[in-house]
This record gives sequence, C-alpha cells and structure tokens, in this order.
Amino acid sequence: MESEESYSYSAYRPFATTVRTSPRLDSPPMDREWAPKPRRFIPKMDYDAEWIYGASVVEAALKAGRRKCLRLYIFAGRNRAEEGRERDAEMAGMAKQAGAEVVWEEDVGVLDSMSDSRPHNGYVLETHPLPKTPILALGPVSPTKSSLTLTLAQHSPTNTPIESSTYPTKLYSRSPKPRYPLVLLLDEILDPGNLGAILRSAYFLGVTAVSVSARNCASLSPVALKASAGAAEFLPILEHARTERVVQASVENGWSFFAAVPPVTKQQGRRDRYFVASEVGEKLLEGPVCLVVGSEGEGLRQVVKRECEFCVGLERAVGTERVVDSLNVSVASALLCNAFLKG
Repeated sequence: MESEESYSYSAYRPFATTVRTSPRLDSPPMDREWAPKPRRFIPKMDYDAEWIYGASVVEAALKAGRRKCLRLYIFAGRNRAEEGRERDAEMAGMAKQAGAEVVWEEDVGVLDSMSDSRPHNGYVLETHPLPKTPILALGPVSPTKSSLTLTLAQHSPTNTPIESSTYPTKLYSRSPKPRYPLVLLLDEILDPGNLGAILRSAYFLGVTAVSVSARNCASLSPVALKASAGAAEFLPILEHARTERVVQASVENGWSFFAAVPPVTKQQGRRDRYFVASEVGEKLLEGPVCLVVGSEGEGLRQVVKRECEFCVGLERAVGTERVVDSLNVSVASALLCNAFLKG
C-alpha cells in the first residue's frame, strides 16, 4: 500500500485505491530535475479572450489601447534579474492604466502553458482579440493625399452584422512627404510567422494599412503577433472576404494595383504591364497604390493576378543558380514596399 504522501494516478494505475490530486495535470512528476514541466489548466476571465506573450508584444498592446486588456501575468521567480524587475514595475503600471489586473506569478510553468511553451520573456497578457476593419473596397484619396476613405462591409467575414460606428471609415497616410498612400493586400499567406513578419516590415517602412483575406490567410494568432514584434498593435489592419472583388471595386476609386510576381524575365520586362522594383519609386507621386502579395509556395492566384493592372518583381543577381528562384514572401514584401516608398 502506498503512503498518503506519495503520488498515484488513476490514469496510470487504474486499480489504485489511494489517489492524491497532483498540481501537474498531464503526467506524474519525474525524479529528474531537468524533465519538462507539463501544461497547466488556467481558466480565462473571458471565453473570447486570448493570451499574447513576449515583452514587446505585451507592451505594444498596453500602449496602443486598441483592445480590451483583462489580466497581465508577470513572472516573479527568484531568479528574475534586477533589470527585469525594473521593467516588471513599468509593465505593471501600464497594465493598471489600461484597466487590467496584474498577477505576479512565481510558477513559470503557468506562463509556459499560456504561451504554449513559446518564448514569453516573463509576460503574458490576457486580452480580447485585435480588431480588424472589414472592408469592401478602398475609397478615394483626399486632394491633399493625406487620407483615404474606406467602404465598410455590412457583415464581417463570419457573417456577423457590424455597426459602422465601431470601425474607422478614414485612414491617414503615415508618410511625411506629400505623396499618395501605399496599402498592402494579402492573399493566401498561410504561415502565421510570415504574416507577422510582413506586418512588422510594413509598419517599419511606413505602409498606410494592410488588408488580410479572411478566407485564406492565417489568422492574427498569438504566433503571428509575436512575429510582428508589436507592430500589429499600431498598424491599421483591414479584413476582406474576396481579394479579387476588392481589386475590382477599388480600381473605380483611382487605385492602381500591382501584383507581386517572381523575378521578371527580359521578355516580360519589355511589356508595359511588368515592372522591376527599381522602376516603381515614383509611382506614389502619380496615384494611390495597392501591392497585392500571394502565397508562399504558388504565389498570387491567377484570378487575382488577372484583376491587377500591373505586375512587379525583384531583380535577381546575375549568375544566380536557378534552384534559388525566389525569396521568402515576407522578405520579398519588405523589399517591394521599400521600392515604392523610397522614391
């Protein structure tokens, strides 16, 4: 017969008569100190809330104020460095200003469970999802080139009615120069890491807004938000149902659409429709531009590419082996955005 102080588990010993609830919910504790700690069950304050993690992501969410923050978990273990404790106090102050409860958690396994064992830097924030503005089209740009209007959808992509007063109908250009805005339109970006990296580059370079397809793009999950390093909290993020319809409706409002394609050949480069990145630096002086980026593997779908008036690609270095025929979609997006904005 086992002693009362020993652990026994009905899942492993179905006929055991003495069962003590363990703080470990998934598996019995191991004798080895280096053994990984199993996940905990942590109830949420709100069923629709999510856990975002990482110092930069949590700080950006608290500063931006675009979502309702519920509870901030801060690691308070004994091995916390002194400089870390100073930042902990700053984060706790921002959380209180944002109306969030602060929990000082000594068990790092709790934070590991909420972050799915991904790096959290000692900070996990329970918060409502980041709002995305559902649109039907990009509207006209103001005569001063400083703002653009949005044609809002009447229903979200989940078929839920929306109130127009909830979402902005006008966006403002982030460029200090008197030039037209640049908007990024994403279609079939499936990797949340790539989605986050694209948002990070777009915000850093000065893109006005990013619109994400709700039907075939990765969601703004905590993984994508972590990859964005907090940029998603400050960048206007739009949401559309069908990319080709957005293109059709926005062209009538004066927008030029450039489809991102693999490096163009010499034959394609002779056509008026194809541009290389070095040739688009002045396009934002002529009118508003929307850059459309497709999937990581197959690129932009033909049904979307046909609707775009122009195509743009990067120039490959001379002598590059054919096996290396393209770049990662997040890297290519950053280079193309920079080509438009550097003019």
